[in-house]
Amino acid sequence: MVLTLAAIITGSDASDAWRFIPFALVLCLIGVVMPVFLFALYRDRGIWQIPRGMRWLSLAAAVILGLFVMSTVWTEFPDPDFKARGGAMDAASRAASHISSLLNALMYAVFMALLFSFFMQSRQGTEAEVSRSPLLDKATRIAVLVYGMEIAFVLFRIVLIACTSHRNSPSLHVDLLGTTRMLLTQACLFAIPYVILRSRRLEVGY
Repeated sequence: MVLTLAAIITGSDASDAWRFIPFALVLCLIGVVMPVFLFALYRDRGIWQIPRGMRWLSLAAAVILGLFVMSTVWTEFPDPDFKARGGAMDAASRAASHISSLLNALMYAVFMALLFSFFMQSRQGTEAEVSRSPLLDKATRIAVLVYGMEIAFVLFRIVLIACTSHRNSPSLHVDLLGTTRMLLTQACLFAIPYVILRSRRLEVGY
């Protein structure tokens, strides 16, 4: 959803930019959901008992993000002159696109490490379950809701592309491939708060 809204805004004429102010606000709100959730998770003291199914879900999401990271690195690092961006873009735009792709790969690598840590959390303690902090509880539920809506939005976009594009259109497969990758990315991000939502927080003495 964020990428789609960003494309709409940046592709519009300056005279019509004011119409997309609500979309820009949506972008800002969606953009802070994951950082707030991660901050709340960091501040929450305790140990998480993650169910086996959620641990395997975390591993699957980590593997998918790892493949995306390797794909990006494989594409970006052998291209120091940004030639893959095409001649239509100026040097500054090609450099910005290159740096943006590498930053995205770094972000996915961080999320991959977090998901893998969920998979490695095999603690089956007997400590009493305690309620999570109010901040973490609200941030987790909001993150699950937002990323769930993004998954639904991308699924709707896939159906829309399949129904409105001509079957022999050369751009159909490219659009479907890009949207499918977006769907997998959003599903991996959705898995992070969802795993915490389905896990038990155990009391730990310090």
